[in-house]
Amino acid sequence: MIGNDATPSQVKKITELNNQIRQEELRAREIYLNLQKQLDQRVNYKTIDDFLIDFKYSLFSDNDGFNEARDLETGDTFYQYDLGGHYFEDDSFLFNWNEAQYFKEHPLSHLNFGYAMHYFLFHSPLTLEEILAIDNVWIEMIVSYQFLTKKEG
Repeated sequence: MIGNDATPSQVKKITELNNQIRQEELRAREIYLNLQKQLDQRVNYKTIDDFLIDFKYSLFSDNDGFNEARDLETGDTFYQYDLGGHYFEDDSFLFNWNEAQYFKEHPLSHLNFGYAMHYFLFHSPLTLEEILAIDNVWIEMIVSYQFLTKKEG
């Protein structure tokens, strides 16, 4: 977690990262909501039995020194996080997950975090150095079509 002693450049980097992630989450959410409707129809028509939509976030750094210190080649992911599709539903998606919002003196209190950014900053094993090294985030939507041999009901 970044503390009250965060520098302006650290706050700027986290703000930019938050904005970039949220922009892509908004794009992914639109696809998710449309796809979910289509897949619900397929379940109703019995062309599939069920489905599951999950998301995977992969973090990348363009910093050669950072990557070399971790035995990575630039372009390789240095951290991955799996997030269930339920996060993209209204209640979770529209909620401000920023724990710093409750501390007005905190330099990040003004930001609105989605769950992924909340996780990266407050719950992941990532260090501040690793968070600040993030240059790109790949959000992958994974759809599993489910077919059951023994159906109930």
